[in-house]
Amino acid sequence: MLVLSEVPSVVTAGALFNVRLSVEDTLGNAKLDYRGTVRFASGGVTGLPEVTFEAGDNATKVVGLVLTEAGPTSISATDVATPVVTTNASLDVSAGARIVPADLPTAI
Repeated sequence: MLVLSEVPSVVTAGALFNVRLSVEDTLGNAKLDYRGTVRFASGGVTGLPEVTFEAGDNATKVVGLVLTEAGPTSISATDVATPVVTTNASLDVSAGARIVPADLPTAI
């Protein structure tokens, strides 16, 4: 079973944030022998990472994500080989700071 934890409730669009992805057995113990690839997804966002668990990972990875679309959303992590093994977490993405190019006026 895949488990997402340490997911912030609010992130800023375009800003890097971390989540923890763990693999557990049905009793909640770390599944130390898991070797597989997990794909992240979120709404219409593309380019989220895939992570591969290897020996020495101790069934947990910290993964950096960047979401670019503001609004409520969810992220999912799905085992590539066994798509029924998946987990989800909900969060809010706030709009990022407005960037004004240096050659444009900042007030109207």
